[in-house]
Amino acid sequence: MEIFVCIPLDEGIVRGVRAFMTEGSAKQAENEWLVQHGLTEEKRREDASDWGTGIAIYACELKP
Repeated sequence: MEIFVCIPLDEGIVRGVRAFMTEGSAKQAENEWLVQHGLTEEKRREDASDWGTGIAIYACELKP
């Protein structure tokens, strides 16, 4: 089974990792996180990344 894991970084610290059953759900959570952190513009997102703040989605295999 494939799941999608959202991994947010806040100043280099991983906080609030969540797993989702669908890519769409993970992308929605990513968008909500970006809005909460004021990072909806690409330039602001790049600048924040330089300081270790950002979010990524990884597709992972979940095994029983």
